[in-house]
Amino acid sequence: MRTRSVLVSLLGLAGSGLTGCGGPLLRTYQAQTPTPAPDVYACVTEQFKALGYSVESRDVPEQRITGRKYDTRATRPDVQFRRLVARLEVDVDGGLADGGTGLRVAARTFAEYTRHRGPTEEEEQPSAQVQADARRIVERCGGSGQ
Repeated sequence: MRTRSVLVSLLGLAGSGLTGCGGPLLRTYQAQTPTPAPDVYACVTEQFKALGYSVESRDVPEQRITGRKYDTRATRPDVQFRRLVARLEVDVDGGLADGGTGLRVAARTFAEYTRHRGPTEEEEQPSAQVQADARRIVERCGGSGQ
């Protein structure tokens, strides 16, 4: 009987780690707009530049783009901590039933550490800054968002 309770406890701990202390590890913002998809995609690209994000990957035919921005001012009480990495993952969907365009922006934050095998990223709760940047892209390129 004791073995079962230990196993159940271990499974419970493993499951709680998936969301980073109970919360989601990414925050998603969405909007719909009547603007054509290529224009929304171009707007997102302009906003990346304005917000200081560098493009990590770009899939023009599928209208997806991801970008990152480093925060080197952040500190941690760990000598291996290097910096925070803000990531935005944007999907533009021009195939909505009403002829409009859908915009989805996922905001993520990673802590980068220097380990013996090289740089290692650990995902954290999205920072306030990356969430504000995601909201700004949704407001500027897709309307009000949610």
